[in-house]
Amino acid sequence: MFSIAKSLHESSDYICVPHSAYYACMQLILYIWYYKLGKDESELHQLSSKEQQKSHNVLSNYAINYIMKFPKSDAKVDGSNIRNKMFQLKKMRNNYDYKEIDVTHDDSKRATDYADDIIKTIKKYI
Repeated sequence: MFSIAKSLHESSDYICVPHSAYYACMQLILYIWYYKLGKDESELHQLSSKEQQKSHNVLSNYAINYIMKFPKSDAKVDGSNIRNKMFQLKKMRNNYDYKEIDVTHDDSKRATDYADDIIKTIKKYI
């Protein structure tokens, strides 16, 4: 999905980039949820209800906590960076998916940069 975001950016089709970039990151976060944490969809729904959070927030928090528990010296910094960039990327996606806001070249570039950093960082831990 990230390759789609990059292709859209390169072809100046900016409107879809934040959406594609965000969901490319969520795919890796889902991978952590299912394959590294061994959790399933019913657990996600239960935790979303219990913690009164949307499922994407639960998934992100659990994946980030998984990364931050690694014994690597930079795991906490990596987790914090992922959290910050995912927050920004989600904010961008929400703005451009649900509001009538034009995506500029700079916004599109920032979305692909955030996603690229997030994906590279997550891949160090899976």
